[in-house]
Amino acid sequence: MEKHPGKRRGRPPLSEGEGKRHAFSVRTTKETRKRLEDAARQSGRSIAQEAELRLEQSFNNEAGLGGREMVGLFRMMAGAAAIVEERQNRGSWSTDWETFVAVREVWRNIIDHTMPVADEGWQKDIETVLNSDPGDPPEKPDFFLTRGSDASHVLDEQQQVAVHNWVYSTAEWEEKARKYILAANNVTRNIARLTRLGSDAFSDLVRRVPSKPAVQNIKTG
Repeated sequence: MEKHPGKRRGRPPLSEGEGKRHAFSVRTTKETRKRLEDAARQSGRSIAQEAELRLEQSFNNEAGLGGREMVGLFRMMAGAAAIVEERQNRGSWSTDWETFVAVREVWRNIIDHTMPVADEGWQKDIETVLNSDPGDPPEKPDFFLTRGSDASHVLDEQQQVAVHNWVYSTAEWEEKARKYILAANNVTRNIARLTRLGSDAFSDLVRRVPSKPAVQNIKTG
């Protein structure tokens, strides 16, 4: 008689890594243990399940906020907002206009403080602008009479030399000014490109998130 293998008892085998649990022991403070117990009691999960869920959520939240560096920045901003709210004592920055203005300022300072150093290309362009500033144009000689070709007849030899030097210096200054304007326009154009990128990203964001009614007739200076 042909024998058929009997049905395997128990749960079917799991695929590699799927649903398997590995022992992991950790020591916590009494306060953390109590918070885990309270959360597990409210959710109906075991303490181990609650701890695992919260660990997974911490990784997911960190990834969703852009990684550890962004999480650190947001925590710093949240801490600064809490300090302002405590000192202002008018409520949350999201509901009180004065508190919002103060919090916005400290957030701007935090973001500017964390700004990285510009790369070599940017540094070179900025240095070019700073080093190519032509300054003020050469002063025109007081005796220089702008009368076209007849001007040479009313100037002595020394004055004509002074005029010649002024013309030469002015030509040099104009060339320096031209290079300065080109370099400054290049930096300005690239900064405008980055600013436009940020503005476009903000526009895309506000289309998805409903905004609060704008405050009318308020000038911040």
